[in-house]
Amino acid sequence: MSGMERRIYSTLAGVMYGDAYGMPTEGMSPGQIQTICPDGIQRFLPSINDKISTRRYEAGSVTDDTLHTLLLIDAICASGGKPDGEQYMQYLSRWYQEDPRADEVIGPSTLSAIRAFEKGKKNVSADYAVTNGCMMKIAPVGLLYEGKQTILNAVTELCRYTHNANVALSSAAVVAYLISSFTRERGGLKDMDNLIFEMEEYSRGTGFDMPSASIVRRVELGNEILKQKEEPADFMREVYELIGTGIYCTETLPAAVTIIKYCQADIRKTAQMCAGMGGDTDTIASIACAICGALGSCPSDEEILFMENQNALSIREYVQKIAALL
Repeated sequence: MSGMERRIYSTLAGVMYGDAYGMPTEGMSPGQIQTICPDGIQRFLPSINDKISTRRYEAGSVTDDTLHTLLLIDAICASGGKPDGEQYMQYLSRWYQEDPRADEVIGPSTLSAIRAFEKGKKNVSADYAVTNGCMMKIAPVGLLYEGKQTILNAVTELCRYTHNANVALSSAAVVAYLISSFTRERGGLKDMDNLIFEMEEYSRGTGFDMPSASIVRRVELGNEILKQKEEPADFMREVYELIGTGIYCTETLPAAVTIIKYCQADIRKTAQMCAGMGGDTDTIASIACAICGALGSCPSDEEILFMENQNALSIREYVQKIAALL
């Protein structure tokens, strides 16, 4: 593989890796996780959250974070490399109809969009959607496209049916811009804040103007936590309590980048910390590990093979699909 293809591979592996690591603890509090796993999450685990979720997934299984990312690649390929929101919704609707796991993993904003699309109606709730579904699938945009305006146009087009709130689009654009920059080796971990602030400012006026917390200010808050809390337990508690780890993009993006910095973009440490943090663990870990992958950190060959076999997926197949469009 070329250097770019290796970064595409590690980014997609990161999406899958974080998703599988965070899957068992999704929706749990730090206290619940600590009770069941007192030493934290050190490896792939099967479903353990029997209080909130009825899912019974085996260790290494992925959720909609990975599945929607790969659906997005397929949809872009089907449209000849151009971002097409309607094409993506056709793929998403088919997935929801055919995949028995769909009801167990789908988020509220995405489900609302699918129901409206299938009825041929406008999804009026898209303007108010500030959840993580816009961000969690967006890595392929960063892999395929470059330049702030091109990335923002792609994000807006591909997410218009599900998320049209300014902060959701801006968060997704930031993630895509980070991945686009890092996979092309235009900057590294030390440049992450500048890239975040640059793209957040550029995309700020896009979409429906929903009231929200400031992503930039929360990233800055994360930097203050990094200065003050050196012990992992103290750091995790501060991120959980002050930034938040819920289903909203204004929490997830700042939490993810703060954890990446703490772990120095080591993909395994990042996945473990995200999984043990509580909240929307699979999505936070998936986004964070995708960015780690874009920076060049990759799971071991054994871990990747285990995930691929568990989920009947091939990362190399999707690397080839993306490479064919570049």
